[in-house]
Amino acid sequence: MLPVSGHISPAGIFQADIQLATTDVSIQLYNFSGVQATIDLWENGAKMASTTLMVLAICWPYVKQLITLWFWCVSSNYISHEERGAWLRRIGRLSKWSALDVFFLVCALSFQRMTITNPDGVFPPDFFVLNLLLVLNWGIYANMIAQLVTNLSSHYILHLHEKSTAVSKDDSEGFSRLCRSSESSILLFSEFHLYSENETYHRYKCRNCLSFGVGLLGLLSALMLIFGSINSIADVKISGLVALLTDFNDDISRSTEFTFFDLIRVLMEQAQYEGSISSWIGLIALVMFFVLTAFVFPLLQTFIVMLLCYVSLTDLKKERLYKSFRVVQAWNFCEVFAVCIILLVNNISHISQDLLRSTCEEPLSDLLELLGELNLTQQADNRCFYLEMSFGSGYFMFLSSSVMIYFLGELVGNIMELHLYPTKSYSRWNIYLQTFIFTEKA
Repeated sequence: MLPVSGHISPAGIFQADIQLATTDVSIQLYNFSGVQATIDLWENGAKMASTTLMVLAICWPYVKQLITLWFWCVSSNYISHEERGAWLRRIGRLSKWSALDVFFLVCALSFQRMTITNPDGVFPPDFFVLNLLLVLNWGIYANMIAQLVTNLSSHYILHLHEKSTAVSKDDSEGFSRLCRSSESSILLFSEFHLYSENETYHRYKCRNCLSFGVGLLGLLSALMLIFGSINSIADVKISGLVALLTDFNDDISRSTEFTFFDLIRVLMEQAQYEGSISSWIGLIALVMFFVLTAFVFPLLQTFIVMLLCYVSLTDLKKERLYKSFRVVQAWNFCEVFAVCIILLVNNISHISQDLLRSTCEEPLSDLLELLGELNLTQQADNRCFYLEMSFGSGYFMFLSSSVMIYFLGELVGNIMELHLYPTKSYSRWNIYLQTFIFTEKA
């Protein structure tokens, strides 16, 4: 029920808080739920964002649960244990995409959050203050909790499946007798114990270039993730009547650069501004979810990959570390954040223009047109509120890092499968690995 509640409950309110001398006024400009916001995006021309959110954030959570339930309940007469486990692992890795709406709203909150004050010396300090902010409601938190619950349930279901598979077959495709009896510590790239179809014993060794390539890719992905996060992810430029107010104060710029950690800072500033206990709890939870899944877990995944590849471990320790790797891989959401930024760059202008359409642009349309005809405002400012967004230099590093981390995880994950589970039947991708990456060792 959490996904349903998250999609139909109010997810947020875009509002303007105005302070003029001793008078405080709060105006609610736009209320929305997850489903309603998706429909509004489509109607306002942001069809790319609307379609992506509808498929991944609204439809996919229910499809994912139905597919998981089917694979969990269907008889082994119709699907083998091996195929069931493979599908459960695939669904677990794809489950991250249902969190796209959470990332989308968190980024939209940060990019649209602004405070405009009167210039010093003309009026007393804080004589006029305008705060534009997106106040998050239960809907977004329900989606975040649903994501946590479904990810944890996927791990538990997969754990039960692997446990039942190991119990049902003494010589299972799980951890083989050969690996269990081996207590020697060897490097992952030094030697592999594999079987052919007729169970003839073979030894396979990775090609020399692979060891160097994986290390270089791991180092580059970690460095680019860090440098991409501390450099500008996006540049946001404001125009319209709201932007004209910023021109009176030289300390406020129309253009703002955001790094990954600036998004976190804005969330904390909003929690401090709202002041309520519920806001502190909710926004801190969002910050932890955001930082862990988009920054910490990607780095942790890369670190585990390096341990698997370049530290001599027994096969038992490798299996335990590999299981930890699969869990961390399922919580790596840096690709989701990268896609979220692409959606916002292409659609934030449609989103921002609609926020004040009914409360500002329609009532003041004649005034805005008159100001333009008298050349009192530039053409870009003949509206109430408009945002333009472009990629920052750090975004391309972050995107490249997320792609490298993904392919590095898939490569080493498949190599570990071949190493730890030698009696399994494998897909064409694994056969490709055997043919082009391994060389048989006499």
